[in-house]
Formats: sequence, structure tokens, C-alpha cells
Amino acid sequence: MSYARYLPDLRLGEHTAQKQITVRMLLNHTSGIDGELLPDKGHDEETIEKGITRFAELGQLFAPGTEFSYCNAAL
Repeated sequence: MSYARYLPDLRLGEHTAQKQITVRMLLNHTSGIDGELLPDKGHDEETIEKGITRFAELGQLFAPGTEFSYCNAAL
């Protein structure tokens, strides 16, 4: 099942991959999302809303479900 049911506002840079990524892939770090996303102004300044808008800039390291890579953005 696509993650869109649970995270409807989440947009990623790769629209094709976005349709394939499941909640399970997000949880087990097989989504392929290039999630090396650090807070812009420190952890005290970062909010979920600010982070979600930046997720749209993230690309893919590999096709969803084909490999494992820790995603710093917790996606």
C-alpha cells in the first residue's frame, strides 16, 4: 500500500518512485530516497512542516525496494 494514504502531503522529487514507495519501505529504509537531509538552522529550529517542504527536493539513490540505505530524513 502506498504511503500516500498516511502521508498525503509528502511530496518527493522523483514522482515515479513516489507512487511505488510503501510504508514498509519507509520503515525498513528500502525506499531509495536520498535522505541526507539535515536541519537548515539547527535541531531547535527545525519543524516537521519545514522538513516536509524540503523533501520535495530529495532524489533517489536506487529504485524503491531494490536495496537498503539508511535515510537520515527518517523516510
